[in-house]
Amino acid sequence: LGSAYREGFARVLSQEGISYVMAMDADFSHDPVRIPVLIKTARQRRADLVIGSRYTPGGRVRGWDWKRLLLSSTANKLCTLLLGNQVKDYTAGFRCYRTGALKLINLASVRAEGYAFQVEMAARVLRKGLKVVEVPIEFAERRAGASKFGGGILAEAVFVLVLLFLKRLIT
Repeated sequence: LGSAYREGFARVLSQEGISYVMAMDADFSHDPVRIPVLIKTARQRRADLVIGSRYTPGGRVRGWDWKRLLLSSTANKLCTLLLGNQVKDYTAGFRCYRTGALKLINLASVRAEGYAFQVEMAARVLRKGLKVVEVPIEFAERRAGASKFGGGILAEAVFVLVLLFLKRLIT
């Protein structure tokens, strides 16, 4: 996941005249109809990162069992506790980045490869002092494909979160 994002971002950043980059899941968990809302929010609120959030007021998750919902909400609460309460949905994949913000982040140094990529990117945006805004979305269970979540991804997420927390303490 992380290498795909880095390559995609690098391709976009090599082009002229692009102001925003959208990122979203390709399994229809994110409704493409909401793309203009994220872009409009970025423009109007001068945000460097807009997150389509399941956990901000008005956001919701549809189609998950209680175990998956508990895992996701607990992970996000832990991220908020360790990384700062500016973000309620650190793990969300529905995002709009201002290209100028991406240029300020050394994408080649982003370590995470799995879902922790989202957490690391949000933390880096915040660490640069950039503006993050969340807009509520409805996240639906995927219509196609299968989850790639497993023990290795969970271990990486914990490792990355601890590293980001330690960096936050040091800087």
